[in-house]
Amino acid sequence: MLLILGGTAEAKMLAKALHQQGIDVIYSIAGLVRQPDLPCKVVSGGFSRFGGLADYVRDNQIVAILDASHPFAEKISQSAYAAASVNDIPLWRFSRPEWQAVAGDRWSRFLTVANMQAHIRHYQSIFLTIGQLNQSWLTVLADLDCQVLLRTAVQPKCPLSSKIKWIQGIPPFSLEDEINLMKQHHIDCLISKNSGGEKAYAKLQAARELGVDVLMLERPTLVQVDVEFNEPDACKSFIIDALSELK
Repeated sequence: MLLILGGTAEAKMLAKALHQQGIDVIYSIAGLVRQPDLPCKVVSGGFSRFGGLADYVRDNQIVAILDASHPFAEKISQSAYAAASVNDIPLWRFSRPEWQAVAGDRWSRFLTVANMQAHIRHYQSIFLTIGQLNQSWLTVLADLDCQVLLRTAVQPKCPLSSKIKWIQGIPPFSLEDEINLMKQHHIDCLISKNSGGEKAYAKLQAARELGVDVLMLERPTLVQVDVEFNEPDACKSFIIDALSELK
């Protein structure tokens, strides 16, 4: 049994493709936004009710884990590493390629929110697309004297100040809609995580066309895995061969 830690379009694609190849797949998702339509077994809502990920792996005869979660999902990647180590099974990772700046982009790159803080103060209307706000972001936003447009897939878990306007948005987004949104709110700065993928790329295209500055939060360094892929077909082929050897 292969456990895929999902939550991305590529993870769903891999789960479906591997299932079609006759591999027993369990697909895990947080389930905060929507449930995936997959032919394999889906576990939604985490592993706490099973005693944790390591116990779930042991109790369900998992022979390998594929971490295909979001590139910024550090907690689940750490849990996967611990569960694989305790159960002495392989841990693989699929990580979609990062976005790359092209001609016309006005990007500044940052490793942490704290590094970004001083630069944010120069703007009047910020489009914030970094998912749920944590304490670091709440601290930064509390000191800003500007308007902030926050877009997340689900309602923010924390109270928002009057300077922050929240809108709900679930990708994919069209270029036309992103341009119109930025014009409507007079956006002069887009803040994004370097998540990669096609479904959310239109905001970067819109920023390029409108001459909007982009403050890009770079990916964290995740725990080591046995093998890592950034191309779905190579990942699928490797897993098929590897699991056939484990039988």
